[in-house]
Amino acid sequence: FRCAAKSHDEPGLKHLAAKYWRKVVAAAPEDVSAHAWLASYLEDEGSWREALPHLLFLLDRDERNGELLHRVGTCYLKLDEPEKAVPFYERYLVFFPQDKDVIRQLVTMYAGLGEERETLTALDRYFVIEPDPSPGNLRQAARLYDAAGRYHDAIPLYRRLLEITPDDSDILATLARDLLAVGEDDGALKIWADLARISPDSKAVYRSMMELLIRLDRREELVHVL
Repeated sequence: FRCAAKSHDEPGLKHLAAKYWRKVVAAAPEDVSAHAWLASYLEDEGSWREALPHLLFLLDRDERNGELLHRVGTCYLKLDEPEKAVPFYERYLVFFPQDKDVIRQLVTMYAGLGEERETLTALDRYFVIEPDPSPGNLRQAARLYDAAGRYHDAIPLYRRLLEITPDDSDILATLARDLLAVGEDDGALKIWADLARISPDSKAVYRSMMELLIRLDRREELVHVL
């Protein structure tokens, strides 16, 4: 079976090689090379459910193999089982702590699982090793910090986004709200002024400015807004 499998291990014949490698496993369940070949072949075919037992067999014999940990995690993720993928990705990061793509994936998975503390921990780890995240990642991170009430962490991210899209009204509105939450009243007023320039017919913007100016008893500025 092994010779037959190897003789068919070429493009166009791999499905026949897989047939013989399965026979090898059936005859010799502990054959590492057969499991390794089948795992790679099935991953390439997108047959994640079939690949998984072969990968787990290999990992059981090499528990500190970072590549295998990543591959098992990916299998579970492809099978839409993120709760099972997470521990394998976490173990993988023990060996490859600078892999920002995996850390980003953990942020997304933890958020999807509703694990707020773990989400924020992964997010903090991501920003330690990624000095220049994409706008999409910045936006997601800012919103996650926002949802957790970590406005001081969200604010600089929104400011970085505004450097890219300075007239984004959604970002401006959220930033104004966060600045207000941390007591930066003047900062909030400045952002609302920018919003008023972009959306001069927005009653909500003027209402927010008026309410804050009344609370601060800044009558001259209030008259100007009116």
